[in-house]
Amino acid sequence: MLDDLYFANGVALSQNQDFVLINETYRYRIIRYWLKGPRAGTQEIFMDNLPGFPDNISGNQKGTFWLALFTVRNKILDAIHPHPFLKAQLAKLPRAVWPSPKPYGLVLALNQQGEITQSLHDPTGRHLQEITSARQYGGYLYLGSLHNDRIGKYKLP
Repeated sequence: MLDDLYFANGVALSQNQDFVLINETYRYRIIRYWLKGPRAGTQEIFMDNLPGFPDNISGNQKGTFWLALFTVRNKILDAIHPHPFLKAQLAKLPRAVWPSPKPYGLVLALNQQGEITQSLHDPTGRHLQEITSARQYGGYLYLGSLHNDRIGKYKLP
């Protein structure tokens, strides 16, 4: 349905199932692809220039999307971002020489218009860092990560 996505990582269906959101991790953005209605079959940028690397996204079926950001942006990667050739070369190098992610926990709540309605931060990364998933269930937000030894549980207001 879509071509030329750059590290598509995470999808979520809207409340009315009329569109799907797709994260593009290394482009710091989310694409909306319309499934129904007058715009069916078209795509648009839902959010751009995100403050970090979007890793996964989930919907609560009540109009809120929870966006997990693996880490905040990196000055080195921002500098090479406009140069796809350089990014491709960096990706070929051993992981040991890649810029290290800053220990930071970040999750954003988004409405269906692409507006941030809430942001949750752990700027030290002591409690939870490199968050890769956020799922709302029973009044709580559950947070997962590839590198932590625990799952986060946050009571929603």
